This record gives sequence, structure tokens and C-alpha cells, in this order.
Amino acid sequence: MANCKKCNYSYPPKELTDGYCIDCEPSEIKQKRKEEEQKKQIINQKQREDKILQDKLLLEKYNSIILTTEMSIKEDIERIELISSECIYGLNIVKDFFTGIRDIVGGNIKSLEKSLKDAKGKVMDDFRRQAFELHGDAVIAIKIEHTYNNTGGGSIMSIFATGTVIKFSPPSTSPEVECIN
Repeated sequence: MANCKKCNYSYPPKELTDGYCIDCEPSEIKQKRKEEEQKKQIINQKQREDKILQDKLLLEKYNSIILTTEMSIKEDIERIELISSECIYGLNIVKDFFTGIRDIVGGNIKSLEKSLKDAKGKVMDDFRRQAFELHGDAVIAIKIEHTYNNTGGGSIMSIFATGTVIKFSPPSTSPEVECIN
């Protein structure tokens, strides 16, 4: 314990500033503490703004990743890695029932179409995430396979996909040549 220089009460050392309690602090010490708190707030605000900017840039990079079935791109590239993604859905009894009816009468099965679109979306999101983690610019040569099994009293729909993560090579820095006429 330490005593305040002015009121002489005992306080834990952390509660004293330059030997004064908060009630007895001279105005210049209060002003100094206030300025330090303002500096900390400004630094914290700057750090928050920097973090927001960094998150925006990362999100832009994430969203700019190209996903394509093309086998090659007309640019210099670096192949990074072959990736895969899977999505397996167990379909509920209601979807199975309407699928069975559509098998008999024909027509589109909207519930299965929606499940396929959802599964494909999850696979593409997974590809984008994997490419981002590998610092890639695109996933090319994407191949998607679908399966639907109706066995054992239940239905399972699966989507399997593969692709190659690539990074675009930076343009070569050849010296500029000036044309003379």
C-alpha cells in the first residue's frame, strides 16, 4: 500500500498517479491522463479502421477468385494444387415421396433441383475458400459429378468436384523499346 501525497490515505500503488489518488490529482496530471486516454482512443480507432480496410481487401480478393471449367487460361500461370470438394445430402421422407410420384407421372422435381443447386453452391464456396487459403487467383478445369442413390429406405444425393488452383504469373518486366520513325 502507498499513501496519497495530499490526503495521506492508503491506496494500492496502481491507483496512484505520480503519488496522488484520483481525487487529489493536480490539474496538470489530470490533463496528462486525459491526453493519454485520447491518444489511446485515436490509436484504437486507427487500428479498427485498418482492420476494416484489411477485411475489405481480403473479401475483394476472395470474391475475385475465378471458378471455371476451362482447361487453360491465356495467361502465364503457376499451378498450385489439385483440390476437391464433396457435398452429400440425405433427402427427407417428404422429398423422397414426391420424387417417387414424379417417377410415375413425370416432370421436374423442384425439391431435388433446389438441393442440387444448394450442393453446387457449397462446393463452389469450398473451392473459393481453398483457393484463397492457397493464395490462388483461380480454380480451373473444374469437373462436377452428381449421384443420386435411393437405397435402404432413404435417398442420398452427392456432388463431387475437382479443380486445379492456379496463380497468375506477374507480367514480365521487359525494358520498353522506343520506336524511331
